[in-house]
Amino acid sequence: MTATENTALVHPTHQARSRAQTERIIRAGLDLVREHNFAELRMEQIAERAGCSVGTLYKRFANKDALLEVLAMAARDDIIVDAAPFGLDGPAAATSLDELIHTLVVFLVRNFRRHEGLLRALMVQQMLKPGTNMVLQETSQEIAAALSDAVRRFAPPDIDPETFQRRAQQAYQIAIGLLVNMVINAPGPIRLDDDGLVATLTAIMANQLFPTSRVSAPT
Repeated sequence: MTATENTALVHPTHQARSRAQTERIIRAGLDLVREHNFAELRMEQIAERAGCSVGTLYKRFANKDALLEVLAMAARDDIIVDAAPFGLDGPAAATSLDELIHTLVVFLVRNFRRHEGLLRALMVQQMLKPGTNMVLQETSQEIAAALSDAVRRFAPPDIDPETFQRRAQQAYQIAIGLLVNMVINAPGPIRLDDDGLVATLTAIMANQLFPTSRVSAPT
């Protein structure tokens, strides 16, 4: 189900023009949450950016919480599209462990950067209302499962494949934890906009996979 198809959050509409307006509101929300703290963002600002009235905005969304959840679903949709050409087991599947880890890290860094403001808003909401807005966490779990399947074929002969899969899952969890920390504690010693972030996370994941790393980012 896409963001606009969830009638529990988006008031249903059957006219193509109205559906297009809903899409514009969602895109405006995604743009603005990159520029502003979501808690301080007013519905009037979103309506202005979307080119509609505040009344039209409330016809589509009951409140900001409903809009935030739809924005999370829209981000999920964007992430799934972005994952296609960089699929862990798709047409562009990696041919080596080095390539697999590097591809995954590039994908994660790009999407954390693109959705930093939204992720921060969702984390705040999670602290205030535990258990809400789990869509991106579920997406992350799907990526972890795909990584686990993909990495199995690269397990060295001296390491049990299941053990290697578990190490890969732990490496992924560490990378995600660091990225989440960068969102919450910005600016910190490691920043999302650091030029060397991909290389840093690649090395951290490699160190978790092997006692002495032999995985490096492709040059």
